[in-house]
Amino acid sequence: MRNYTNPADIIADLNHRIMGIAFTASNYDISEWTAEKALLADISLYMDDSKKIYEWIEILQNGANWGFRYEDVDKITIRRDDPSRESVVSIPAIAIRNSDIPIRRNAELYASSCIVRYAKNHRTNAYMQTENADYESAVINEHRVKKQQIYETLITSETIAQEKALRVMQDISVVRPIITLEVDISLFNQTALKRPRIYDMVDAVVSLKTQGHRIPQLWSYVLGDEFVLGDDECVIGEHHAVTFTEAYSYADNERTYYGNLHGQIIGIQWNTDRDTVTLDIRQRSTS
Repeated sequence: MRNYTNPADIIADLNHRIMGIAFTASNYDISEWTAEKALLADISLYMDDSKKIYEWIEILQNGANWGFRYEDVDKITIRRDDPSRESVVSIPAIAIRNSDIPIRRNAELYASSCIVRYAKNHRTNAYMQTENADYESAVINEHRVKKQQIYETLITSETIAQEKALRVMQDISVVRPIITLEVDISLFNQTALKRPRIYDMVDAVVSLKTQGHRIPQLWSYVLGDEFVLGDDECVIGEHHAVTFTEAYSYADNERTYYGNLHGQIIGIQWNTDRDTVTLDIRQRSTS
């Protein structure tokens, strides 16, 4: 048994003992690693089975008080799933290279309440647990949906588990659209690494098309769901988040709306043949 309680320390120890990768500046981005590690709470990991290193890392990612990404690109580092980061770039509409902007959402995340299980007893295989239902009434009133998510963690403290439950619900109590944008690589020259990274926050001016001639008073990014603005003849979109339309154009029975999106990069595809990058961006709150 090893006396490490921080997920980052456990990963560094695994890398050292199993892979022979020392915790040095040549192998790790020590500055970012240390800063991100500081906000990861103590956990209890009981390694009672044989697993690959990446499997243990996945367990640590799922069981920590913050979701985080383990990177081994330029140097080894970790990055927390933190929507409070400042945006690294603003993407103007003219910089978007794809004329059609696919829109989707991860409906599996959405819920009205969540349970975070913590302090596992490995002898009895039982957890303690805490529940957050702060947003349940608002979600049910808006969507008529009652759904609970359950998270099994390695957290040992009730207070930390409650913080995680609140942070989770602040995110998943809202249906968040995911859009795909293709932009020039040069757009990221202003960033420190001159490239986008998973969990970077970005701002973008996007346009979305809807059918019909009516102008809605309010507009939502997510389209095609059951609960709609408008009426049966003119389905506009789900009333989950209010975004006032800034401008629109109309041609051939299609109305194109323009609006601002504050989001988090959750997917990156490099297009080296045309010096662009395709980004999957999930809308997140600006607060």
